[in-house]
Amino acid sequence: MRHYYSFSEYEQSGFDFARKTFDDIAKTLNAEIITSAAVSAIPPDGHDAHGEDPQNSVTDPFGRSHDHKNLFILSTSLFPSASSVNPTLTLAALSLRAAGQIARQLGGK
Repeated sequence: MRHYYSFSEYEQSGFDFARKTFDDIAKTLNAEIITSAAVSAIPPDGHDAHGEDPQNSVTDPFGRSHDHKNLFILSTSLFPSASSVNPTLTLAALSLRAAGQIARQLGGK
């Protein structure tokens, strides 16, 4: 199943404002800006926290690190954007899904 989405001009201007504000704060603090799709609550252009392509994501769809096959990241950092509601049930579902994948990886069913 594929999901397609787009941002309205209003949403995009909000993302742009948040990025500029973050950059201004970092510059004021003389901080080094490190960009990572895995830690950004603002959806980066063309990247996700999880996906099939290691060039554009940190983990596979099950939360398994592309770089370390025995490392699973089970947290809301897998979400492609910030949530406006309590993410507990979604996180529980993702964790159960990953647990099944871990069991299969270890030879279980």
